[in-house]
Amino acid sequence: LDRSFMIRETNLKAASLFRIPGKTLIGNSLSIFMEKEEADAYTHHLMEVRERGSQQSCERVFRRPDGSLFHGHLETSPDEDSLFGNGWRIALEDITYRKKAEEALRKSEEKFAKTFRSNPACVGLSRLRDGLIIEANEAMLTLLGYKKDEFIGHTIMKLGVWNDLKARERIVQTLKPEGR
Repeated sequence: LDRSFMIRETNLKAASLFRIPGKTLIGNSLSIFMEKEEADAYTHHLMEVRERGSQQSCERVFRRPDGSLFHGHLETSPDEDSLFGNGWRIALEDITYRKKAEEALRKSEEKFAKTFRSNPACVGLSRLRDGLIIEANEAMLTLLGYKKDEFIGHTIMKLGVWNDLKARERIVQTLKPEGR
């Protein structure tokens, strides 16, 4: 990019990301492929690279000419040696699949957490190696008579949750070979 944010050089990968001929990108700003808020954040990103004088990265959502969207990860470096004056060099990567996977994981974790918390049965999570309680639902706390801060972060041995520690050890030994 030149110092007025215009694309002066591009490669085939950039053209394929936008699904247009590379020459169409030349003389335009990347911001024409963004919504207003995204374009403002992108301009701020470029100014930050210039001020810091070092490579910075950011993620933006781009709109292709056909209307489809993709998530892009930009690695932007200052380019003082450019033929076009003090500008920037940008590497752009399509991270749409990663973003979709992150969103699917977030939804799955949300669903698990909701199920865990609202389950009427006592449910708790503790570390196998030392019995440290990581999480417990309200049903477990109520049954055992603890508040969350009195229970989470303590070991089941310290709290006396297991009456027979040898029984716990047998269960631990059963679970270890199975990798649970």
